[in-house]
Amino acid sequence: MKDMRTLLICLMALGLFTTSSCVNEGGQVFGELPEGVVPVSGEALEARGAIYNKDLNELKIMWQTTADAKSYKGVEVSFMALNGLSKSVKIMANPNFASSYDYFTVVTKNPSTVQYRCIWNKDGAEEVSEWASAENLTLTNVTSSEVFFDIMPPTYKLVTESAVTPEIAAAYDNIVGKTDEEKKAYYTKVLQLVLSSMYYSSVDAKQQPVPWLKCILGPMDYAGAVAYVSGDSEGPLMRMSSEYVGQVNNGAVSMDDATFEIRGVLIHEFTHLVQKTGAVDSNQPSCIEGMADAVRSACGGVTDANRINTALNSGAYYDENRKSGNTPCPYIWQLPYGTSGYFMNWLRTYDGDFLRKLTVSIVQLGSQWSLEKAVQYILGENYKIEDLWKEYVEDAKSENVK
Repeated sequence: MKDMRTLLICLMALGLFTTSSCVNEGGQVFGELPEGVVPVSGEALEARGAIYNKDLNELKIMWQTTADAKSYKGVEVSFMALNGLSKSVKIMANPNFASSYDYFTVVTKNPSTVQYRCIWNKDGAEEVSEWASAENLTLTNVTSSEVFFDIMPPTYKLVTESAVTPEIAAAYDNIVGKTDEEKKAYYTKVLQLVLSSMYYSSVDAKQQPVPWLKCILGPMDYAGAVAYVSGDSEGPLMRMSSEYVGQVNNGAVSMDDATFEIRGVLIHEFTHLVQKTGAVDSNQPSCIEGMADAVRSACGGVTDANRINTALNSGAYYDENRKSGNTPCPYIWQLPYGTSGYFMNWLRTYDGDFLRKLTVSIVQLGSQWSLEKAVQYILGENYKIEDLWKEYVEDAKSENVK
């Protein structure tokens, strides 16, 4: 029965299976309409159902039939964002992504708050339908492991180095699994979570995106690092710091904090195993390390306090001193790690598939890739990264006040 449910979930995600349809039953138009926009009654597209990924807080609403590219411009969506703030955004159909005419994705912890209305192109003018509510749709809950159930996990080689004490090894076992099979299952679940945030399916992620992975618990050769990925003659490897795990034994780090941190670090490092890295002269800091922290944030691997503090203390919006070096980053969103990463994750507010589309943009834009260009490639030319960054910081300020 579980296998059949998983199969149905995947068929729904690919648009090959239809749940019982739910006709959008009107509702009143509310809010101020822009000048020249005319409300239209009864013309919301019929949705055939919705899928909610609990791991990523993503609500995917699928149309009964593919929208007409000539008349359908997108949807306006009202919802409660992850930060608890009410948002109203336009998720526009985009010829760069054919799927944008089949469904849209909203990031929220409260699917019942989602209301939407279609935006139509009528003789050059913009018109909108009545509002419809996600509450009226058939909702299927899924996990990332169910979405990516069909990937082939890596062939794992598990290594605990001789310098690791039995107490440290036992502490690590309590986090990732006591047996080899439990550890492999833990690592595979993290990999499935990462893949589901960056790719649409195993078709574009590849059936076995990571064929081999050596997972090592041992002393670090980089001071202060919790984990990193690299490679040796056998292939890719992930090294976890036994020094960090040892802090659980001496009481410096609680088991809960260590469990959260190790999961978050593994999400970041596993992203490096499967991410697209772009051409050599791409804007590498945000493309590589920023993307890894974007995925970590999207997958719940960052505390709210860390995310908010990073946004509020990122530094100057533009700094000439950051133009020097091999990877110039004069603009704040070009910097690596959480500075650009948490911003990228926040951009899912404007399109729940933003990180997946970011992966596509790295391939499609090639040597021309930058986060500035990627934003317009994904969201449309009307969206300016400067304005989005300002809104991102203002949202963080609003959260910080609570």
